[in-house]
Amino acid sequence: GSSCPPAPTRVCIMLANLADDGAMEEDGGLEAFQLCSNIFAVRAGAALSFLGLARLSERGAESLLRHGFCIEDGFLPAPAAAALPSAARTSLELWQAAGGEASAASSVAEACGGAAGDDIPGLRWSVPVPRSARGDFVATILEEDGAARAEPLRTLLEAFRELLNDLNTLAVLEGAVEMQLAWYPAGSEGYRRHTDGKPDDGSRRGQRRFSAVAYCNAGWRPGDGGELRLWPPHLGRSVDIEPVAGRMVLFLSGCIPHEVLANARERVALTMWVR
Repeated sequence: GSSCPPAPTRVCIMLANLADDGAMEEDGGLEAFQLCSNIFAVRAGAALSFLGLARLSERGAESLLRHGFCIEDGFLPAPAAAALPSAARTSLELWQAAGGEASAASSVAEACGGAAGDDIPGLRWSVPVPRSARGDFVATILEEDGAARAEPLRTLLEAFRELLNDLNTLAVLEGAVEMQLAWYPAGSEGYRRHTDGKPDDGSRRGQRRFSAVAYCNAGWRPGDGGELRLWPPHLGRSVDIEPVAGRMVLFLSGCIPHEVLANARERVALTMWVR
């Protein structure tokens, strides 16, 4: 439900400099929301059943149109979501043991070797800065990379591809995407309040329009932390969203300020930004 408001291979992910990723000055408020909403080709209150949406429920789509965000539970298949954290942790540990350098990629990939639960070898991680703003480690996922065709990522990314089709039905988009795996170690301070883009009505090329964050944290319990806190302009208050496995949060990138709260246990998320 939603609430208102593909065989394993040895792969390698290209290292990207994500030091300033998402570190935008905050741009929220009703005026920003109204500007960003101009990208929609469908208006709130319109009949949605004829659109044939694959991943968004009608209720979720209506919430996105009306409030700028929605929550979809069960977005990710449970087995693939449950397999990702251990695979990501192993990959990160091997990357760190190899010195955390791009030149260490081949040795990391060799070290991974296909052990049980280690299906995404060779991920090259980066450490975003400033660390005073965020505590995660990130790896960019490129469609042309082998990782996008290896489990458990293949199944998870297919859900994002179907979501992209839905978004192209609801809005006028350039269609370019960025995908990122983020791993927050236990005891992380999270990620301070920010927006993922600038308010835009679709006239500025290259701007992020939508942010979709899907969670892979099986067995999450109250007190584990890592909630996503949103400030939707219409509500006049913040909304805390628990990062439970399979859940996806979708929002307008340029007008929904958000932060990741401190986490007591590791937190794994996949993000897709759509331009």
